[in-house]
Formats: sequence, structure tokens, C-alpha cells
Amino acid sequence: MAALLLTAFSAMAQEPYYNTEPGRVYYYERSKVSNGKLTQTTQLDFDSLKNTPNGKRVYYGILLRKANGHAMLGGRADLHVDINPRGDVYMDMGRALEAVLKNMFPKAKTSSQSTPAIMPAHMNPGDTLPDAHAVVKAGSVKATVDITERSVLRYEKITTPAGTFDCVVIREHKVEKTSLFNHDEWSENWYARGIGYVRHDKLDEDMQAREREILIRIDQKQE
Repeated sequence: MAALLLTAFSAMAQEPYYNTEPGRVYYYERSKVSNGKLTQTTQLDFDSLKNTPNGKRVYYGILLRKANGHAMLGGRADLHVDINPRGDVYMDMGRALEAVLKNMFPKAKTSSQSTPAIMPAHMNPGDTLPDAHAVVKAGSVKATVDITERSVLRYEKITTPAGTFDCVVIREHKVEKTSLFNHDEWSENWYARGIGYVRHDKLDEDMQAREREILIRIDQKQE
């Protein structure tokens, strides 16, 4: 009976909308849609994958650079996401922002509380996804992040310099407030199974793309 239940459970599981292969390195470029001008690059280094009582945890680093190559936000930030046995991905936005603030204020005491952003393994157009919320402190600096109005728009196959991907497209509203900066933006995001996001569009007030970030290359670290 246990074997039958395990087989049935495995059949229900889906490959997550995230990378689970350590050693991969993703490279993205962000540009203005109006003129194609490069504004930022992003590098994701997937370091390791570990089993946890609730599934798996993917450890990775993110490094943002300006168009001139200078590192942003204090350099690389070390992050992780959790993936349950069904393939749902849980991203702790509070821990992510806390890692960035630790880079910027290495001597400050930091803390975070959050409701994670969930990327379900099973999604259909018209679905509404749960909100995410975080409160982060670094010394005297306090930051809040709210991700709301998350909706599944459609399935779409797109091609980027890194390849052709079958994606689910999600729109969401993100508000970040700190004593250092405030951001209020809508975005649309293309996610592929086994990969993660392959395109990210920042939207203007008319819901048209203002900036676009796309996956340009996937490398494998040499042992």
C-alpha cells in the first residue's frame, strides 16, 4: 500500500517552475523597451541542492550589475528557495531583502518576517495566486514589501537568446517602501518548468512594457 501511495504521489508531482540543478549559471540582460539601451545585468549562480523535511532547498547567489559593469547593492547576495514535494516553489522575499541589506550595512543587526511568494506547480490561466508580504529591518532602516494582485494570464512559448521555452505568464503588483527608496510597479513574468523566469517586463501605467529583462545564456560551472 505504501508503495502504491508513493507512486501515486510521484505521479501528481510536477517539475517546479525553478532550477534544481546545482552548477548552473544564468545570465540576464535588462534593457529599455523604447530604445534597447542596456540598463542592468543579472547573474544567478546555483550553488547547491539539499533535502529538507518539507522537500528541497535550492541555494543560489544573485549579482546585479549596472550597464557599465559596476556591482549593485553591495555585490552578490546569497539566497535560497524551498520546493515542496508537489513542486510548489516558496520564495521568502523578506530573507532576500535582508541579504541585500546585510551587504549594504554589514555591521547592522538585521531581521525579517514574511509570508512567502508561492509559485504553484499547477497553474491555469485565470488563477489568482496568494499575496506575499515582508517586513525587514537593518539597524535603523525598515523596509516593507507587498506583492499583490498576482494573476495567471496565459501559457506562451517564447524565444530568447538562451533558447525557446514553454512558459506560464504571471502579472503582479509589487510595492517596496524603505527610508532609502520606494518602488511601486507592475510586472509580467514568464516562467518555464525546470528553469525559472526567462523574461521579466516592468510595466508602465498603461500596462505596456517599459523595461525588459531576458535570459541570454545558461552555463554550467566547470568542476
